[in-house]
Formats: sequence, C-alpha cells, structure tokens
Amino acid sequence: MEDLCSPNASHSQIAAALVFLSLITLTDVLSTYLQHVYKVSESTAYPPEMSSEDLERLLTDWEESLSGDVRRIALRGTHLNAPGAANFRLAYLAVKLLLRRIQLDLDADNIKADDDTTSPFYTQAQRAAEEIVHLVRELDEPHLRGFWIPVHAFSLTSATTFLLRSGLRRRNAHSNAPLKLAEDMISTLRTHRDRFSWDLADNCLTTCSDLVEKLSSAEAGNDSLSADPAFQDIDFYNSSFLDELLMGFPGLADTIETPA
Repeated sequence: MEDLCSPNASHSQIAAALVFLSLITLTDVLSTYLQHVYKVSESTAYPPEMSSEDLERLLTDWEESLSGDVRRIALRGTHLNAPGAANFRLAYLAVKLLLRRIQLDLDADNIKADDDTTSPFYTQAQRAAEEIVHLVRELDEPHLRGFWIPVHAFSLTSATTFLLRSGLRRRNAHSNAPLKLAEDMISTLRTHRDRFSWDLADNCLTTCSDLVEKLSSAEAGNDSLSADPAFQDIDFYNSSFLDELLMGFPGLADTIETPA
C-alpha cells in the first residue's frame, strides 16, 4: 500500500488501491484456472492434475483473504461506487463462472453422460452467469463512462451464451428463466450502448442478439422450444447438439467451447 498511496491519500485513493491489489491477487487464481483451458507450457501438464475441490479451494482461499469493503464488493456486489469496484466485481464473477464451467466439464468426464444438467455444478454455473446479468443491470452512468478492462467484453458474452444453453434445454415456455435472463442481458446492453456508448457491450450484442431474438420468438406463442419446427430435431440435453445449433449463428463458434 505504501507504494501506491501517499501518507495523505484520500479515502477514495485508498479504496482504489485496495481494489487494485485485490484484483492482482485474483489474477493468480485466474492463471491457474486458465491452465485448464490453454496449454501454457511444454513443461506443464495439460490439463493440470487438480480436482474440482482443489480448484474450488483456490477461489475460497482468495475470498477469505479479503476484508472490509473489498470483500463486500466482490462477494455481495455492494460499494460499487468505489473507484474500480464495478470492474473488480465483474472480474470476480467472471472467474467464478470459469471455475464452474471447468468443474462442470470435469464432472461430465466422470459421469459420462450427455445431460450435464445432472451435475451439481450446472446450477452453480447458471447462478454465476445470472449474477453477471444482475450486475450489468445495476450499472449506471458513472460506472459506464469509467474505464473498463477490455477482456470483460468476453465475460458478458460467456455469461449470455451459458444462459442460452440453459434456455435451449427448457421445454416449458412458462418457466424459462435462463432465456429471460439472456433477453434481459441483451436489452440492458443495448440500452447501455445507445445511451452511454458503452462499447464493452459490442461483442455480446454482435454474438448473441440474433439467437436471443430467435429463441424469444419461438417462445412468444406460449409453445415449448421443442414444439417449434426449427428446434424439433434437437436433443436439448446433449451438449454436442446444442453446440452445433449455436455454431450456426455468426460469432458464437469461438465462445461456446467448454474448457478442455
């Protein structure tokens, strides 16, 4: 802290420094998770031999290292008006979503089932994506006109894509909460883009808006998705079939891959 703040630093400057330091330590957790997605070194095992519990413990230990307002920003989404707080909250949620998707992938290998919704990590991944939608909806002009870490654009797309996967599996049009959340995300991002020129929304809007509109239209008649001719031949519980459907929409091919 001494290197970041002078002795007479303001409360705002101290808060910003604490957020910055916590974000740096979060990247250490992220770097381990990314080794399950990318082969980073010839001398490093790919993927690393870590269990779901080991991966969970990394994030839990990091959470327990936080205190005060920084802890409340990350875990509860409060105090978002502190400098860098909204960026920090989104970074945490994006790392948590990545963790859940890695755990889901590891669990799928163990259960050898096409329907990964049977995994306990499926609901947790959906909750992480839902939290990202809620955060985006809470952002106001000061947040949106501030600096944003560019890679967060793909975090928005990842959350929306996961919700679309979940929505495609919901046969009952009256209880398709994931699809409604995806709709809310697209609607909110359009508003942020139009009103405040928030270019972080561009990737998700370009990638997901067409499919969200198509699925919403299929549900508008109070029929299940599987009753729509466009979706009748799809096994809604088989990830490979869903991947093929999503790949039919421009921009989605690079976003739907689950970690290896």
